[in-house]
Amino acid sequence: MTENSIVLAIAKDMFDRGKSVIGVVSCQSGDGATYAIRTVADGLRAYQNDWRILLVDANFNHPALSETAEPGAKGWAEQATRDDPPPQALDITAQHPRIEILPAVSSAATPKLSLDQARLSWLRQVLAQARQNFDVVLVDLPPVLQGDAEAQAIAPLLDAVILVVKAGKTRKPVISQAVGILEGVDAKPAGVILNQRRMLIPKWIYQRFF
Repeated sequence: MTENSIVLAIAKDMFDRGKSVIGVVSCQSGDGATYAIRTVADGLRAYQNDWRILLVDANFNHPALSETAEPGAKGWAEQATRDDPPPQALDITAQHPRIEILPAVSSAATPKLSLDQARLSWLRQVLAQARQNFDVVLVDLPPVLQGDAEAQAIAPLLDAVILVVKAGKTRKPVISQAVGILEGVDAKPAGVILNQRRMLIPKWIYQRFF
């Protein structure tokens, strides 16, 4: 199977089982979770072009996804400093037809934020709103083995989590440790995306026979 086919097979299986809020997480920085979340979104849009898809950036200290949102869009993690609940109309920006982004921060220059109880409560309510308004919600999580345990706090809020590992970089003990941490907080690992794998057999053969 091609990379897109593998990604789509994992994601489609989740949606067929009624799990519409899915996290994408790596073991460590640089494994390609943000790239993978875009691949999943594009694959799902191609599979079902009438689905509304929302990408939520929850990696607010390395907000690669937020940087692609429209300038001036408000980040949910910045707004969550108040005790007020999230507004019903979230500041979501359209990037493609039916693929939209909810940024975590408005700028990469935003000072470092922590995932306190106020922000975690906001995110829980944001995801509940998104579940009602979108067919698919994909959440870009911080790496499991880096940061301040943000991924461990957020993952239990999701229906399932897809783990991204980088071919030739992410080692088995690291993967086992990340999976153990996720299972330890009652997260639900759904599958693994192998990012940047080498095609030892020409890609056209994979596409034709697998």
